[in-house]
Amino acid sequence: MMFDRKTIASEAYALAESNEPIAPLVKEALDVIDDALDEYGPDKVSLSFNGGKDCTVLLHLYAAALAKRNVDPSTPALYIPVPSPFPALEAFISSAPRVYNLSVFTCATHSPTATSAGSPTAGDDIQTNGADGMRGALEVFLAHFPTVEAILVGTRRTDPHGATLGFRVKTDPDWPQFMRINPIINWGYSDVWTFLRRLSVPYCSLYDDGYTSLGSTYNTFRNPALLVANDEPDVYGSSPSALHLTNTIPNPVVVAVKMSISDSSATPVASDPKPPYCANGDPKVVLVRKPSSGQGDLPDLTSLQIIASDPETACGIPVQKTVKRFEAEAARDELVDDAATADAPAPHYTPNNDASLPAPTPRYRPAYELADGAHERLGRGTHPPVLKT
Repeated sequence: MMFDRKTIASEAYALAESNEPIAPLVKEALDVIDDALDEYGPDKVSLSFNGGKDCTVLLHLYAAALAKRNVDPSTPALYIPVPSPFPALEAFISSAPRVYNLSVFTCATHSPTATSAGSPTAGDDIQTNGADGMRGALEVFLAHFPTVEAILVGTRRTDPHGATLGFRVKTDPDWPQFMRINPIINWGYSDVWTFLRRLSVPYCSLYDDGYTSLGSTYNTFRNPALLVANDEPDVYGSSPSALHLTNTIPNPVVVAVKMSISDSSATPVASDPKPPYCANGDPKVVLVRKPSSGQGDLPDLTSLQIIASDPETACGIPVQKTVKRFEAEAARDELVDDAATADAPAPHYTPNNDASLPAPTPRYRPAYELADGAHERLGRGTHPPVLKT
């Protein structure tokens, strides 16, 4: 996949001039980038790219500004790897520049272990192995590209060390000398995701799996604020703790029904005579509660009836054994009731021991569903995080 340069530019600048809430921030960021390109020239401006969501926004804006000028970047983007990076992040970093026709210069000068020191060129998403490693990487980069005078950085004000920064910050005297330019310094967490999703910008797949701030595997975990509770509906609309019928039909068929309530003898009728999952055959069996059942949410088996043109199949699935099982269980229940009436010993029931079942795999929402941007960094630290209530 490769973006069309003209499309990138037209969409980004059109969004900046639109009436959408994010438009002022997009315009502001593009103005900052355009000013840097005007002052330094494309051959003296580079981009710090580490695969995080903030730098992905910056990469798209930078590509739009270059495309509007109809020039190609002459200086590679700078990538400083963290210790033990996520494979998915590395794959994205390798693919994203190709999408935008950019090259990447990698400066891997880190120590074996990660620290929590902030990065002077990277945004909140990625933290490096400390100031010494960052300084050494920049020295290597500027030795290869001595004409670089400015580097675009995806830092936002809510990032560590970002609260007091402006659009331009020169490096300290004892550091390699260049201007750090922060086009999205005033963006919030939700603004980042609004932009990425509004323009369908590709981003690292880890963000779809519960991660909200990326770094090393040593200090990055899924955000507990995005954990799906056990009693929340899954993608199919059912609760993980709901009753599941097993050993009946291999692939259970669910057919929506509607009730005619014109009189008290309402009859269930299939609402779709040929739903999409029965494209190769007509639905034959629908299991519904008899209107006179009067039970709660879960009917007993004797309150179910079958409406079928062919009682042997349902979308090609044999059901006769299932029906016989229903009849056998109903007969067994009648015997149990008779035995209880005759003062017979109560039947023995084995309790359901959930501890013997496999632990369910935790499910997480994607990063763009995080309601409170203040929780963005809950997944960062040296130990798996726990959300305090």
